[in-house]
Amino acid sequence: MQYKTGEQEMASTMALSIIASIITMGGFIFLTF
Repeated sequence: MQYKTGEQEMASTMALSIIASIITMGGFIFLTF
């Protein structure tokens, strides 16, 4: 049970970091062009 919760937390954290990096990249490209 605890392992499953940790796994879910890790997955959501990874998704958040991926979304944040995509937003950062998009903003950088938008500012560059």
